[in-house]
Amino acid sequence: SGSRQGIPTIADRRLCRGNSEADPAKEFQRLLTEGSAVGIHVIASVDSYGNLTRFLGRKALGEFEKRVLFQMSANDSASLIDSTKAADLGLARALFHNEYEGTLETFRPYALPDQEWLESVASRFEKREAAAHGR
Repeated sequence: SGSRQGIPTIADRRLCRGNSEADPAKEFQRLLTEGSAVGIHVIASVDSYGNLTRFLGRKALGEFEKRVLFQMSANDSASLIDSTKAADLGLARALFHNEYEGTLETFRPYALPDQEWLESVASRFEKREAAAHGR
């Protein structure tokens, strides 16, 4: 298998139906809808609402229950989170929207975390996943 440290990779093809000619768009859609069942989660970044709907479509957008929005038009904000609040943000502010909990929080975004912090979080996820599967 192509896994490294128990993390599934594309080579694992766990979600693919064994078809080497698989349609990447359909496989990505399956990854979004079924990936969490096999420990695959998606973090995506998109530069505009127009590109988001062209690439994913509105149905796939529903698979992203947690969203971060920066300043954008009122229409785009309303389309993404049913609120125009992202239109009122300044340059040093962002919104965190949690669809499941129905919350909307304004925050100040900072630089990306360092590699050590990312590795510690990855380690915690791996331990939690192993415990959940009795490994």
